[in-house]
Amino acid sequence: MNDILGNLIFPTNNVVRWSPYKGETIVGNFAESQWGKIFSDINSDEELKKFESEKYGNGYVVYECKNNESIGFVYLLVESVQNRRVFVHGGSWSDNARLKYASLLTVASALFNINVKIHTTCMIDNERAFRFLHSIGFVKYYSTKKYHYMWLPYKRFVNTFLFQKMKNVLNLYGIGNGTPSTML
Repeated sequence: MNDILGNLIFPTNNVVRWSPYKGETIVGNFAESQWGKIFSDINSDEELKKFESEKYGNGYVVYECKNNESIGFVYLLVESVQNRRVFVHGGSWSDNARLKYASLLTVASALFNINVKIHTTCMIDNERAFRFLHSIGFVKYYSTKKYHYMWLPYKRFVNTFLFQKMKNVLNLYGIGNGTPSTML
């Protein structure tokens, strides 16, 4: 499944564009306190490159189409090949909420288009991330002292206000027109 995720096809649009991670500056784009809530055990771009090359290799950087500037990143980590379950983890240094939503909507759409189940986590004290993920449709299914564990039900995702409002602008066609069989 890593080969599929490494060559993931994202919906094309005039808002955001995803490109495979090739060592661009990621950590340096975040305030230290903000980065600590995303990857608490990675402290530099060098450590991030090492993590990406040694463990997974499914990193992507998102760019705003209007000015071709990077605005965020995501890592897609295979949780279960058999169950086609992927852990999505990332963040954005953009202050533009529309771009943040467009970024996650296109990632989720690309994964649902290949019948992958989507999971993530966020730190319990990161209420902003929790609200953001919940607005896209993520549902908390478990919590520890430090993390909320969440998954994204397909039907909930395509019925969110944000998906309905942005699906035409983001060219999210082929999704929301029926439930992929593995998402039931």
